[in-house]
Amino acid sequence: TQEMTSINLVTGFMASNTLVDTALCKTSQPAGNCKVEEDFLAGLKASPPQRSTYGSPMTFTLARSSMAGCEPNCPEWIFADGVITAETPRLLDKVFKKIGSRKLPIVIRSDGGDPAAAMAMGRKIRERKLIVAVGTTLFAGCSIGKADCRSKPDKNGRSGGALVNNKDYCNSACTLVLAGGAIRLTNYRDGIGVETLMVTGGEAKTSKASSAPDKKDGVSPKLRDYLDDMGIDPALFTLMAKAPPQRLYNLSFPEIKATKLISHTRATADLANALSCATNPPADYCVKR
Repeated sequence: TQEMTSINLVTGFMASNTLVDTALCKTSQPAGNCKVEEDFLAGLKASPPQRSTYGSPMTFTLARSSMAGCEPNCPEWIFADGVITAETPRLLDKVFKKIGSRKLPIVIRSDGGDPAAAMAMGRKIRERKLIVAVGTTLFAGCSIGKADCRSKPDKNGRSGGALVNNKDYCNSACTLVLAGGAIRLTNYRDGIGVETLMVTGGEAKTSKASSAPDKKDGVSPKLRDYLDDMGIDPALFTLMAKAPPQRLYNLSFPEIKATKLISHTRATADLANALSCATNPPADYCVKR
């Protein structure tokens, strides 16, 4: 190495894969090989969604990091995107059956939906002791402005991609899925919106459309029991009640931390870092091919 530097054959020593490390693009003066798409800038300027009932039903995609330097042992995760419906827990069961005992993180982006279904998902997730993180998957060959774009799965059913921070969101009933994570992550710029929810029997509604069963504070006993089981601070109910009619109350980052909706301050994108698989032992979600 001394000979190479003495003749100026190399100017420095660093691993080649650090050239594509996202940290290079987060400095005040990004590296020259950093590029920002116009669609990405438009997404950053957009306001977080205000309602929890819009969009297509939630889909699940098995993703594998396509970042340079990770093969043959790369991070994998489950990308959950869309509105939670009564059918969503059954679809999640199918994903769990496909991956077997592997503990893949769930990266979620959702405007909410059915609270009863969200709680069912959360209990399944907690039983498996999985990570839940708010975030977006940018699939190989796709623009970040096209939310429904997916790369063609490989022979193992995984679509290549990377985790990116794109001012993502987890609103209304989505927060119940987030609460189910044994480890819960969100990025500083993400939108976490809440509203008072009510669960009656097998049906789920927002309290804006129906009377709450608990006359004292309007909180559904089933919802209260669920969040208590998940270890979420009951102060969340007070914040839910701050939501205006038919709108969301967007939590500040200190409120997200205080209510324990997140358990760690680690960035979601770090889950796809190849270094997660270079440790001994590697992270649970690293899969060798």
